Amino acid sequence: MRYRRQLIVIALLTLLAGALCVPSCAQPGKQLEKGFLDPPGSARPHTWWHWMDGNVTKEGITLDLEAMKHVGIGGAQIFQVGVGIPKGPVIYNSPEWRALIQHAIREADRLGLEICMHNCAGWSSSGAPWVTPENAMQMLVSSEMRVQGPAKVDAVLPQPPTRVVYYRDAAVLAFKTPPAEAALSPDEAPRVTASAGNFDASKVLDGDPGTVAGLSLTSREKADYVQFEFPQPIAARSLVIVPGGGGGARGELQASEDGVTFRKV
Repeated sequence: MRYRRQLIVIALLTLLAGALCVPSCAQPGKQLEKGFLDPPGSARPHTWWHWMDGNVTKEGITLDLEAMKHVGIGGAQIFQVGVGIPKGPVIYNSPEWRALIQHAIREADRLGLEICMHNCAGWSSSGAPWVTPENAMQMLVSSEMRVQGPAKVDAVLPQPPTRVVYYRDAAVLAFKTPPAEAALSPDEAPRVTASAGNFDASKVLDGDPGTVAGLSLTSREKADYVQFEFPQPIAARSLVIVPGGGGGARGELQASEDGVTFRKV
């Protein structure tokens, strides 16, 4: 009987402890909810803050930072960007640029924001006046020349594309042309037409990415096209389109056996 009373007392104490825990155990949940509604500075997101190739002003800096504060951003990382945009008046790392950096830090401090910045200009922290072209990020480019063999060939390959007047030869490779890449004979070459009357079809098949054939839009209601008409049916492995200026465009590839009825490929 005594053993049973001890069990009852323990059970009552356990229930009492659970009852006492209800308000205190619910407190972390309320704190979590409050943290989501009003996050502390340490939990607020940061954002990239692109300074666009010298197009920076004190007024713009203040407005940007105040907008970040308004939407709940906790800080920003200053990142120098200078590709495909008009160059502004502020030169990177100049006294004026440094003054703007100081202004940004003071304004961020006023608003309670955190400021970080790249250690130099350029993507992947790779740009600076002391980084010469041979030490900068590079790309592998190529050109080709088709010759008829077997024969001894003495020729100069076309110059591949270059940037900042820098180029170095890496290798010269010679190999038998795969059948799928064999050049079409004049009798097999396609007739190229387009919906735009000023389209220069000769630049489409010249193999030179430096030449451009402009396809002007004739109507917003009707799709424009470039058409390749072959004398005989062919098996096409791929179609490569190099958009002018590095941009992109939407479209679709269609095929036809009679030149009248087309199906989407």
